[in-house]
Amino acid sequence: MLGTVDMQPTIDEIIEMINSHVLPFFDDMDSREKVLKNRLKYHEIYELFEWANTIDLEEAMIYGRAGDIEKATQIIQQRYDNSSSHKLHQDYLVDISIKVGITLNVKAT
Repeated sequence: MLGTVDMQPTIDEIIEMINSHVLPFFDDMDSREKVLKNRLKYHEIYELFEWANTIDLEEAMIYGRAGDIEKATQIIQQRYDNSSSHKLHQDYLVDISIKVGITLNVKAT
């Protein structure tokens, strides 16, 4: 049965999808710098992660790993400052910053 069906149109369609969607994605996202630059281009993928609200922390980790501690600190500090009503989250951010060698301006409680 399968031998009587012409699979070439389906194969061609799959190859076209790979060439037009999959390969360009990997070209755009194959380094930390490219992820930071191009991630908004693929916002539909990041919507899947928005429930966890960690995109900024992911960016901070990428900047930190790339050696831009100042930018990583800025991002985590902003998140810390914006979470003043969530003490547990602030404690979590302080723990993260200590582990990666970032000094936050922590508000005394």
